[in-house]
Amino acid sequence: MEYVLILGAKSDLGLELARIYARLGFGLHLLARGSGELVSVAAALRQEFGIEARVAECDVLAFDSLAGIYQRLDPQPLGVVSTVGYLGRQPQAETDAAEARRIIDTNLTGPALFLELAAQELSRRRAGFIVGVSSVAGERGRRRNYLYGAAKAGFSAYLSGLRGRLHPCRVQVLTVQLGYVRTKMTRGLRLPGWPLTLSAGRAAALIVAAQRRGADIVYVSALWWWVAQVVRCLPEFICKRLDW
Repeated sequence: MEYVLILGAKSDLGLELARIYARLGFGLHLLARGSGELVSVAAALRQEFGIEARVAECDVLAFDSLAGIYQRLDPQPLGVVSTVGYLGRQPQAETDAAEARRIIDTNLTGPALFLELAAQELSRRRAGFIVGVSSVAGERGRRRNYLYGAAKAGFSAYLSGLRGRLHPCRVQVLTVQLGYVRTKMTRGLRLPGWPLTLSAGRAAALIVAAQRRGADIVYVSALWWWVAQVVRCLPEFICKRLDW
């Protein structure tokens, strides 16, 4: 049985992805901070789908622990999916260096360091896939969330370079440009309706479909591709005046 590892498995998106990959017959490594909450989830997946599901503690901000966590995985996964994200508090981060660093490290530094470990193993196997969940917020800096957007922009650039590195090794790297999804992270925010905002289940289904067809980049939903083209083309003298 081949395994898929989901980093950030307690997230709504991570849980939905776990169900889909379990339905496809993959075993699961479910990694998250506070992973004790995933024990019952793993048991339910084992019972419903007849697969093996294992739980491990992982805090992507504890950089020095990541290599040991990955090396202890048995068996090593064929696929690694990072759903880690932290929207943070932009106004607080403008004066609080700890909050600014948490936004950047949670969305960029920690996931990138973890995926580098996966890249080393998968390149040796010359098989497998990596999925990184980024965000359309990284398409252009916006005054209301520019630290989050900057971190996601960096993560997208990282995944692009990783894709080039692993292409000769036949390892797929999929960048997920996520738009609005109704999850715990966005609870309390005023979100637009469909098709700009999707459920976690629908977003997960689109992500897995893109991974299975060998895509490099997927916008979830597809309408966000058009939004991204417009946003990129806006002149800076207009952007700096927008309250967005």
